[in-house]
Amino acid sequence: MSEAPHAATDRGRGLLSDTFRTHGAWPPRQFVEQTIDNEGLDPVAIVARLPTLGRSRGIYGLTYGLVWTRGNFGSLYQPSDPVGLTVAGWHQAGAEDIVSLFLGVLGLATRKLREFVPDPVHVVDIILTSGDVRSELGPSLDGALPLQSSQLDEVLSQEPSMWSGSRGLMEDGEWRWQIGREFRRYYDVSTIERYVDEIRLVAVESALAADALIPFLPAPQVVEDEGHMSDRDVVVDVPAVPNNAPTPEPKQLFLSWGRLASKTIATALTPILEAKLPGVLT
Repeated sequence: MSEAPHAATDRGRGLLSDTFRTHGAWPPRQFVEQTIDNEGLDPVAIVARLPTLGRSRGIYGLTYGLVWTRGNFGSLYQPSDPVGLTVAGWHQAGAEDIVSLFLGVLGLATRKLREFVPDPVHVVDIILTSGDVRSELGPSLDGALPLQSSQLDEVLSQEPSMWSGSRGLMEDGEWRWQIGREFRRYYDVSTIERYVDEIRLVAVESALAADALIPFLPAPQVVEDEGHMSDRDVVVDVPAVPNNAPTPEPKQLFLSWGRLASKTIATALTPILEAKLPGVLT
């Protein structure tokens, strides 16, 4: 009995890994759910068993797990939404070649930042390109990378460590990533375990930063939780608005965001503000 859940989650990770390697792209949610269901397994239960970092039981803040799916916040996932693995998920699926490639890219990015000499009168972007990865990491990985440039770009885009500055994917599959000062926290990361530990801290900091923007919410609680990947979870108890609460005059609240991290916070704030401030249009 105890082996069944592990076998099911292993099958889910293996399905995603095999599909990406074979087709060079992540499968849609419909394919994943129907394939698992046809094998007599419960795809919903499989996802529920996967460990996560961050505010997995909360409303906003960074959440990082073995699997990601791309959909609109607060809405039901659609059959066309892609489903994929994070680097932690690749590790659990036994894809150490891809994990090594990612750690190599992260190390290359931090080295560029560490060795950068700023200009005294001009701002200079620190750029990492797919060409840099091939020339620097290719020889150390038996001369060939396990992923094409566009595939590696897709893997990198799901990692919080890479959410820094701008990025661009060209028509030929080549890409450019801007390296920001946020990469300093990954200077000493050389293993997947150390990387996950750092992402755990990022998740907690993300939740605390979001809480600082909402003074009328109670302070978060850090609780111990068992799991294969994390041992902490930040939980927020949001008081419900009484049914008899007076309705204020209609007002408008404008939320502005610039980059992915701030967009995530702004999007997550919307339902909270609507619950706490009845009648406010966001």
